[in-house]
Amino acid sequence: MTEPNSADESLSLTLLDGADVTPLFNPVSVAGIKLRNRLVMAPMTRQFSPDGIPGDDVAAYYGRRASSLGLLITEGTYVDEGSGGSGRVPRFFGERSLAGWRKVADAVTGAGVWLKVFAEPSTVEPWLGQGWWIDPQPGCLMSVPLTAAPPSATPDGYRLRTWSRGGVTRVLVTAPDGSWAARAQIAVTGATAVVDQVETAPEHRRRGLGRLVVGTVTRAAVEQGATTGVLAGTPDGRALYESLGWHMEAPLTSAKFTGGA
Repeated sequence: MTEPNSADESLSLTLLDGADVTPLFNPVSVAGIKLRNRLVMAPMTRQFSPDGIPGDDVAAYYGRRASSLGLLITEGTYVDEGSGGSGRVPRFFGERSLAGWRKVADAVTGAGVWLKVFAEPSTVEPWLGQGWWIDPQPGCLMSVPLTAAPPSATPDGYRLRTWSRGGVTRVLVTAPDGSWAARAQIAVTGATAVVDQVETAPEHRRRGLGRLVVGTVTRAAVEQGATTGVLAGTPDGRALYESLGWHMEAPLTSAKFTGGA
C-alpha cells in the first residue's frame, strides 16, 4: 500500500474498490485537536513487551506509524498488578515500563503533538520531559446508561436539524437569524456510543440548547442499539453532563508538545 502522505495521485482510485477516499487525507479537528488527516490506528493488544516493558522495537513500531497517520492510539496496557496476567502486555506502571513508554513518546513526538492521558496533571507531569505544556484543568472521561428519554422542546425561534452520514449522527441547532447556536455528534460502535463536539455558541448559552443536542444524539444512539454512552468532557461541560445523569470515570489530562526546551 502506498504511504498515506504519498503524492501519488492514483491513491484515491486504488482503495475501497475505486471509491473516492480523498476526504480521508484532509485535516480535521477532533475535540480541539488538529489532525493532519483522518486516518486513525485503532488500539490493539500486540504482546511484544517482555516483562511488560516496551523496548526499542516498540518505539520504532509506533514511530513508523506516527509519520503518516492523523491519530495514533496505543495498544491496551495494564495499569496495576491486578489488571491482567500476560507477561508480554505493556505495563503503565513501574519505573522500567514508564521509561519504555517515554521512549515511545520520544519516537512519535513533534511540535504540535497532543497527548491525552486518563490521569491527573500532577501524575502526568513527571512522565514528560521538557517542551510539554500541560493543561492545568483536566477534563474527564464520563459514561451513562443510555435510555430513550422524552425529547426536549426546541426553544421558540430555533431550528433543530439531524442527519447521519458515515456512521456518525450529527445535530445542529440554528438561531432565528440562521447562524449556528449549538451542535453535537455521536458514533455508535456496537453497544457503546461516543459523544463528541458538543458545543453551544456563547451568545446562546443558558437556554437549554446543550441539553437539547445531547438528548437528541443519545436518543439516536439508543435507536441504533447502543446501551452505554461515553464522552470526554471539559471542566465547563461537566456540570451539564452530570445534570443529565452522566458519571465521571477518570480524569483526562491534555498535554501538548511545543518543541521548546
